[in-house]
Parts: sequence; C-alpha cells; structure tokens
Amino acid sequence: MHFSQGQIYFVIFFVCAFTLALIWSYRKDKDTNKKNYTGVWKVLLTVIVVLATLSFILKNMRNH
Repeated sequence: MHFSQGQIYFVIFFVCAFTLALIWSYRKDKDTNKKNYTGVWKVLLTVIVVLATLSFILKNMRNH
C-alpha cells in the first residue's frame, strides 16, 4: 500500500503535534502527579506479582 505525499505530511505533523501536546500536558501536571501518585509503584508491583503468580499456577495446572 502506497501513501500519498499529503498523507505522509499529515502523519509527520500529527506525530509532532501529539508529542508536543503530551510533553506540555506532562509538564503542566508534574507537581500534581507527584502529590497524587506517590504510591503507584506499590500498586504496579502488586499487579505484577499477582499476574506472575496466576501465570505460574495456570502453567503448573496444565502440566498435571
């Protein structure tokens, strides 16, 4: 599938604009995020441990 010149320009513009919007939004909310999401790493670690345990249990149940 070939893309027209206009489609290629649109993708380049969209990616640049989206990236700039993400950076601007992140910087604007940086202080708020530090205050509200201080313990998020504990939640992430818990989710990873639960998924790993579930995966281990399911893998061992299939072998028996």
